[in-house]
Amino acid sequence: MSENQRILVIDDNEAIHSDFRKVIGPRPAESAALDQAARELFDEELPVGGVTRSYEIDSAFQGQEGLELVRRASAEGRRYALAFVDVRMPPGWDGIETAQQLWRADPDLQIVLCTAYSDYSWNDMVLKLGETDRLLVIKKPFDNIEVRQIACALTTKWQLTQQVRQHLSLLATTVTARTADLAEANRLLLIEIDERRKALDILKETEARSRGILETVADAIITINEFGIIETFNRAAEEMFGYHAAEIIGQSALGLMPPPHR
Repeated sequence: MSENQRILVIDDNEAIHSDFRKVIGPRPAESAALDQAARELFDEELPVGGVTRSYEIDSAFQGQEGLELVRRASAEGRRYALAFVDVRMPPGWDGIETAQQLWRADPDLQIVLCTAYSDYSWNDMVLKLGETDRLLVIKKPFDNIEVRQIACALTTKWQLTQQVRQHLSLLATTVTARTADLAEANRLLLIEIDERRKALDILKETEARSRGILETVADAIITINEFGIIETFNRAAEEMFGYHAAEIIGQSALGLMPPPHR
């Protein structure tokens, strides 16, 4: 997943948009060249804030306009990771209502409410927006480094949230697939068990029928294995040889034959 560095600024003051672009927006090529020249000339790193990550920034001047941008971005698969939203934007929605509408369009959007007044207490905001880790509040005028840190932390948080969700989705798909494989293997096993049970029933029935036949025929019938060991001994054989089946089964058939005839 490529990094999402798209930020939306919603504020009715055009100067605020310009300030955000100066602080976290793309640096002009000539500015970057001057930074590089300064590093080479003075053989030292620029002070904190001289070189920062830059972000793609879109502007909206009312909450309704910002909502349309968020909806369009989601539909195009180019979602915003973060929105800086002013609290006071007459005559339209204020920042609280704007945040509510933005989250309906994109629940993962990280929002920073920017205010110069005490329009809402924190308790008021919690009552309206709920306790959430997707919301920060900063006071105007902001510190440049604070804005950079917030932009970096919240876009990274958005990115990690998407990666975790993607991983969980892949894991769920894998578990579902393996569960289906196990279910199919279990189904085939049950079929095999049922077939074996039926075959065993048939075998038992066949054996019972065979024993019935052996016990009722008038001829003495003895079966032996390849080693000459007696396996079956019917009733006629018992009468002929004078042994009970229980006595002779498991013995060598040679014991039934006189030595001259073995």
